[in-house]
Amino acid sequence: MICPFCQQRGSIVKDSRELLDGTSVRRRRACLSCQMRFTTFERIEMRQLCVLKRSGLREPFDSIKIERSVGIAIDKCREHRMDLIRSITQKVIERIKTDLRHPISTKKIGDLILNELFKVDQLSCVRFASVYKNFHTLDDITRFISHLKAVNRKLRK
Repeated sequence: MICPFCQQRGSIVKDSRELLDGTSVRRRRACLSCQMRFTTFERIEMRQLCVLKRSGLREPFDSIKIERSVGIAIDKCREHRMDLIRSITQKVIERIKTDLRHPISTKKIGDLILNELFKVDQLSCVRFASVYKNFHTLDDITRFISHLKAVNRKLRK
């Protein structure tokens, strides 16, 4: 660590304290050259998440897009509750952050959203899938609903 007073390298840590939020540590240091004391803060740095689009383009991850999509899917099917939308969004984001494969594909993100919506409201799941899976015909929707029914039967057993 470079001393802010004499610009020499080298210091010793005199005291360390975790901050209230639990994501930072405050350290009191003393310079080995001039003996002056100074404070540093250490925090967790999350890696920048990147999304791989269907077109092959990469773009920075944007959680607002997930929240907006979930909100649209739930809007007409359930009482529009922000806490439910945020809860689903947060679960999806946590799954994305723990996934070791990055960049993460939009297909994977869509599947994570579908899984969370399925647990809460199957009609919302169908609404989301109609856009995400780009249904063109009633047969597409019927096949997807048949798939949901099969999954639902397996879960009940």
